[in-house]
Amino acid sequence: MDLGKVAFLVGGGGFAGANSVGFLKALLAKGIRPDFIQAVSVGVLTSAKLIECDFNIKQLEEIWMNIQKIGPASVFDKKEIPLNIARGSSSLFSNKKVYESLVKRINFNAIVNSPIEYQLVTTNATYGCKVVFSNKDEAVQNDPSLLEKATLAAVGLFGFLPPVFINNEWYYDGMTFRLGEAIKRGCDTIFILSNTPLENDKQKNFNFGELKWYRSTLFGFQAAVTDLAVTEIEYSVHEGYNLIENNPSELLKHLQNKPARFRRRLRKILNDAVEVVTSENPQRVLIPHRIVLLTPTDPIPTLHTMDFRMADERTKYPGDIAAAIDQCSQISDFLDKL
Repeated sequence: MDLGKVAFLVGGGGFAGANSVGFLKALLAKGIRPDFIQAVSVGVLTSAKLIECDFNIKQLEEIWMNIQKIGPASVFDKKEIPLNIARGSSSLFSNKKVYESLVKRINFNAIVNSPIEYQLVTTNATYGCKVVFSNKDEAVQNDPSLLEKATLAAVGLFGFLPPVFINNEWYYDGMTFRLGEAIKRGCDTIFILSNTPLENDKQKNFNFGELKWYRSTLFGFQAAVTDLAVTEIEYSVHEGYNLIENNPSELLKHLQNKPARFRRRLRKILNDAVEVVTSENPQRVLIPHRIVLLTPTDPIPTLHTMDFRMADERTKYPGDIAAAIDQCSQISDFLDKL
């Protein structure tokens, strides 16, 4: 299959980020490698390590399995909560464990020197705007430690992990991807690795009034992220990209109706005709432009931002992280249809 210039956009979701490892495993097994990677939230840790180890998926899988072995406390130590509340801290948890066990072990020099452009999305809390850091930025090229700071900031979930001070400004979690960046760089096929469905039928049965406060807060945060993601996808589709989903969503159904698809197809034919005449490489113009949205088919209810079910030898359950990786790597048939 001719995918043209390929982009991977790796999403967030805390421990649910294990789903992305499964998707990456499936994509790499098909020989699909990216020319451009953008990541948000926990996706920055997964993506940075993947680039550093030259797409050795086994190394990445080992890191995630080690997290499962240690448990949720590998990142979120609930013993910190009372002390941080008493101190009037900006977050319930410190980012010490994230830094020591994950960020500190990434070779950012290798990422800066990689031929692949790597971006991570943050929120500049000082000015209230999105800021994208890139390994191709001149400032990052001159000082790779800037990318390390941005990585720690990018996983700083609002209220749960602290912001990071970079160049006299505060930076937090970027929440969602910036599809326009991949489009500007001429990416033809853009894979969005979403660790949570845009809508989950299982959530409709939850009694949100009985959820623990932090689960309720995180669901609210996820709803905001979903709205932003839908807006980004709508923009890309109107720019002429065809949307393909492994799990079609009702939220994006309006982009798939016949009149909308016909208008986009007609506009693309006209645009391509102009580009073929003016382009130095007419063959490349004719490569289909696609957004491929990958989401978990059967989300694991105990695997979410701050918690997961560990392996159980008695019941032979492999653990939520292992189950998520295995489930999401089983998309071979879907990828073949591309």
